Amino acid sequence: MADIALVIHDDPEIDGAAIRWASEWADRHLGSLLVFRADATPASRPEVAEVERVGALICPGLPVRAGADLFDTGAPTPVVIGGHAPALGRVVDDLAQAAAHCSAPLILVPPGSHPAPADAPVLLAASTSRSGRAGLAFAVREAIGEQRPLHVVRVWQDPDWIFSMTRAQTAALEEARARDAAVLADVLARARALRPLLAVSGELVAGGLHERFRSLASSAALLVVGAGADHRVAAALAGEVACPLAIALAREAGCPTSSAIGSAPEVACHEEVCV
Repeated sequence: MADIALVIHDDPEIDGAAIRWASEWADRHLGSLLVFRADATPASRPEVAEVERVGALICPGLPVRAGADLFDTGAPTPVVIGGHAPALGRVVDDLAQAAAHCSAPLILVPPGSHPAPADAPVLLAASTSRSGRAGLAFAVREAIGEQRPLHVVRVWQDPDWIFSMTRAQTAALEEARARDAAVLADVLARARALRPLLAVSGELVAGGLHERFRSLASSAALLVVGAGADHRVAAALAGEVACPLAIALAREAGCPTSSAIGSAPEVACHEEVCV
């Protein structure tokens, strides 16, 4: 049994898809839906009428009740909210702190999103950072729970000035690509070790982070990314992808082994950017 926290607005159009996603998750995990309001820091107890409104839209028989304090939920509790990160502003920052305190992901559900086809994969941004490893564990659990394949992606940001590169820059570029390939191989091995029977695939793709994930997420059921050192970088993807975005939160000790989303574009530098 596992509970899930749902943070609502006063706008049914924004809340609708998030309510559906959270209630289906709670139903699969035999848990309760804990309802909060998004108009306070980090979130406040809703009115009885608001809880009843949510209850009328969820799976029949699913327990729903007003939450008290996200910081006091105890067990790891995913935090779900509808809307896009740029429009949510400070709310995302507050909820990210609460979710990190609970060692749980923050899930942003785009308004108007619909249930994904049965064969749509859970998409994971490959990373060996601490939050990346938390994202891997969550992605594997979601893929198993929803009986979906897991597709792992590492975005390799090749520069657009490749034809004017020096020999040293070319060598550095090849080293950067090799490091990203090693990150992908490591995450794939970990995923298969966690669940040997889970259908797992992976690919190393070149291009811009947001451009690539926007394209890949168009056919995914869920995109899971690590927050890295700054969750706002990952949260910015929510305004660009069509599927729900799960941001795994964990305190990073200095610069992680790899970026939580992809590699750095500056190929002459041997340290990856912490995102």
